[in-house]
Amino acid sequence: MSSKLPKGIAGKSIYHFACAAASVVAVISLLTGSTADRQISEFWGPFKAVPSHLEDCPEESRPRRKVYNASARVYRDRHNVDVWHLTGNATSYIVVDDNITMDAIIDSWGSNGGWKMNFYRMHVPKVFTFWRTGWPSVWGKIMSAASLPPDHGTTFPPGNYSIKDITSDFDVHYPKKIFYGKFRLTAQMKNSVTGEVLACGRAIFSFVPKTAKTVAVHSKPK
Repeated sequence: MSSKLPKGIAGKSIYHFACAAASVVAVISLLTGSTADRQISEFWGPFKAVPSHLEDCPEESRPRRKVYNASARVYRDRHNVDVWHLTGNATSYIVVDDNITMDAIIDSWGSNGGWKMNFYRMHVPKVFTFWRTGWPSVWGKIMSAASLPPDHGTTFPPGNYSIKDITSDFDVHYPKKIFYGKFRLTAQMKNSVTGEVLACGRAIFSFVPKTAKTVAVHSKPK
C-alpha cells in the first residue's frame, strides 16, 4: 500500500509533522513573486515540493513543558508518490484556540554549500483562523479526518484526537511557478498571550522542476 518513508519522518510526533507541513503550504505562497525570491536560485518554473526529512528543533526552540502527547504514521501513496497519507493520535492537556501564533524561519541552501540562516521570517497570528479562512477546503478536510464537523471552529478543548488517513492532495491553488531550491523550515506554535512555545517542528524540503524532461526551465528575470 505504500512506499518507504524517508529517514527522519517516521516516528516524529503528529504536532511536529503538522507544524512543518502547514508551514510549507504557507511558504509556497510567500516565496512567489517577492524580490527576496530572486536570491534563492537562478532558475524558476513549474514545480513540485519534495519533502526530504524532519529534524528535531534546536534545544532553545523547543517547548519547556509537555502540553501534548502524540504519534503519527506518514507514508507515500503507492500509485502517486507525490501524495502522502497521515494517520495519527494526539492527547492535548491544554485548551488550543486562536491565541496560537505561528513563527517560522526559513533557511536556504547556498549555491556554494551551507545554509543561509534566517533567509525569510514568517509571523502568523491567530494561525487557526488564518488556515480556516485562507484554505477552507483544507480545514474542512482535516476536521473531517478528525471526525469533527467540516466547519468546526478554532477552539479545541483538552482531550484525545485522532486523524485517520488524511491525504496531502489538498485543493489549494498554488502558484504555477516558483524559484527552485532547497530549504530548511523551523516552525513554532506559541501562546500569543504568554509567549510560551507549545510545539516546534523542522522540515527539510526542496522545490524542483515538475517534469525534468518536458518542462522548460526559465532563467531568472533581471
